[in-house]
Amino acid sequence: MAERYQVMVDLGGGCGLRQGEILGVAVEAIDFCLDTLHVVQQLNAAWMGLTLWVVIPVAFPIAVEIRIRRI
Repeated sequence: MAERYQVMVDLGGGCGLRQGEILGVAVEAIDFCLDTLHVVQQLNAAWMGLTLWVVIPVAFPIAVEIRIRRI
């Protein structure tokens, strides 16, 4: 798998997000200080403006930061 897509696996497996939520995540939605991810949009026609706060695993912010810098 290409390195640029690996963060999608981290979001799905590590944070429990579904495909539409993963595709809608913006880098600004990840709070590295509070270890949280704010899901405010998803790629899905049925999304009705709901928001979701997800507590992310300890290693996730580090992995995401590394992957973002490589892209």
